[in-house]
Amino acid sequence: FALEEPPKSDDEWDLDEDKEFMAAYRAKRMVELKQKAAPVFGVIQELTDMTYSDVIDSVPPTTDVIVYIYENHISACRRYKEYLPRLASEFPKCLFCHIRASKAQMSANFIQRGLPCFIAYRAGEVVK
Repeated sequence: FALEEPPKSDDEWDLDEDKEFMAAYRAKRMVELKQKAAPVFGVIQELTDMTYSDVIDSVPPTTDVIVYIYENHISACRRYKEYLPRLASEFPKCLFCHIRASKAQMSANFIQRGLPCFIAYRAGEVVK
């Protein structure tokens, strides 16, 4: 006399399928929660030579930091600087910063030949 297992109804869950579903669901929710938890900026932060590194290193590693280096007496720098608020509002998950080259103690040669300049960072490293 052998006992046979009754047939499964549609309402019963296969435990293996249930575990796979739950793992996929958890992974999807974690991505959603991380995206919601990402900081929102939307403004431009002014840097000094003292705060430059600290600001870049203090954001989460998935946050892009855009640093604009400028001098007010250079017309191209003034034009680009006008667009920074718009960029910051259009890309609120990026941190936009600016610093005057002379405040950052950059060389006169760089000021004359290298400005305006944008540098992008992610996880504290320059993005190439």
